[in-house]
Amino acid sequence: MSTKDEPPLDDELSAVVSMNCEGQIIGWNEHAARVFGWPAHEVVDLHASATIVAMRDRVHLNAALARCLLVGSPTVVGHVVELRARHRDGHEFPAEFAIVMSENESQGPTFVAIVTDISERKLAERRAHEARSGAEGANREKSEFLSRMSHELRTPLGAILGFAELLEMGGAAGDPLTAEQEGMVRHILVAGKHLLELINEALDISRIESGHVTLSIEPVHVSELVDDVLGIVAPLAQAKSVSVTTDLSDAQTCDVLADRQRLKQVLLNLTSNAIKYCPEGASITISADTPDATTMRIEVRDTGPGIPKALRHRLFQPFDRLGAEATGIEGTGLGLSLSRRLAQAMGGALEAVFDVPRGACFRITLQASERQQPQALERQLVGRRTSRPATVSEGRRVVLCIEDNPSNFMLIESILAMRPNVQLLAAIQGRLGVDLAREHRPDAILLDVHLPDMSGDEVVRLLRHDPRTADIPIVVVSADATAAQIRRLRKEGIRDYLTKPLKVSVFLDALDSVLSVAAATPVGAVS
Repeated sequence: MSTKDEPPLDDELSAVVSMNCEGQIIGWNEHAARVFGWPAHEVVDLHASATIVAMRDRVHLNAALARCLLVGSPTVVGHVVELRARHRDGHEFPAEFAIVMSENESQGPTFVAIVTDISERKLAERRAHEARSGAEGANREKSEFLSRMSHELRTPLGAILGFAELLEMGGAAGDPLTAEQEGMVRHILVAGKHLLELINEALDISRIESGHVTLSIEPVHVSELVDDVLGIVAPLAQAKSVSVTTDLSDAQTCDVLADRQRLKQVLLNLTSNAIKYCPEGASITISADTPDATTMRIEVRDTGPGIPKALRHRLFQPFDRLGAEATGIEGTGLGLSLSRRLAQAMGGALEAVFDVPRGACFRITLQASERQQPQALERQLVGRRTSRPATVSEGRRVVLCIEDNPSNFMLIESILAMRPNVQLLAAIQGRLGVDLAREHRPDAILLDVHLPDMSGDEVVRLLRHDPRTADIPIVVVSADATAAQIRRLRKEGIRDYLTKPLKVSVFLDALDSVLSVAAATPVGAVS
């Protein structure tokens, strides 16, 4: 039952029921007879609450009549109440009763109830609620899927990027790479880091769809960003003998205000699409110009087959891949739709330009920003630089790594080869890790949160509640990058949380910091 402040207006289709102050029916129009199934001559003198209202709602009708009576004015609206109405054949339906009190010289106070069958409204509300509940459930399932997918993709990617970074640094043994090998490693790192960026986007996709995507708007040097994009798409362009050139002379005196990562995603999508749909020997040009002091336009133009007029209205439709059935080109059909929404989220626009003599052209329009002088930028960065923590080089240190993935353990083992004073213990199960921690009381513990026998949360709790291990610093190393997981474990008392794929320098800095503290406060002081 719910109430409202105003009754609906009466009209010739409304069921009108008149009642005396005792609730007996004294009047009944033709529409009321159709709604309730009672002819007027049979229903007059019967009590409304016992005749046209479901038993469980009779008290609510009587209460509404009492409130109208207490008002004491013949011109004031008494009450609007939703009740379960009752038909003569016994079936019930939702109805709205708008009750007004009036004065009758012979009968005293009387009530007029304008009754509206709201079955369709309630059905629509129920369907809307079910749809909303279904959408919320789907969103929850999507979030859980993204979390699982993030972990499953980050785990092997961690090994790929970690070992590639070690190779780039010359390896644990310090063996130099040839120039050709260095180029190969750079390609692995660039492509792997881009894949990591896509995984991060997958975690953020629900916010993109709801319009609440997190952005970091700052001046972005377009030519540097384009160089990054070209480095990623170069193998694809070479494989198809497609040339990619740039014309960025107009972008040398100003930057564009954007989220660097999102703009890179948009440019990468447009450029890779152009390469995929262009025939061999075609050319692609990425250009930028400033039509006025506050605007920058970035265009990706190709000399391919172009977009047929009959298909242009479908360009930015999600999951719609134009001509895919004829070309066999792989893809999801989401790229252009998401790119446009990202451009709009950055305060700009993405559109297709059709007044070109040949091929296809896509234009990103964003706000321009005056280029900072290098000296000014250097002054800004000075305050942000921090020195790298000193390497722990004195004394022997023991580190326990609780990790079930062999590739990830091998990566950590290879990294720690750069710290010859560190002895590494290994456990592939949480319970075994806890037992080893109690027995050896290491200087630090590296912990994965997804283990075959128990969760990382359980391992942390067991270690924290045991006096023998309560003071051992724990550094979580996990592919689970969800904010809720990180907050939860930090509350449990972990020292640091590193997400896979590991950046070698960041990992070493964190470990050096933890071991430095451990050296100053030896584990095992607890009795």
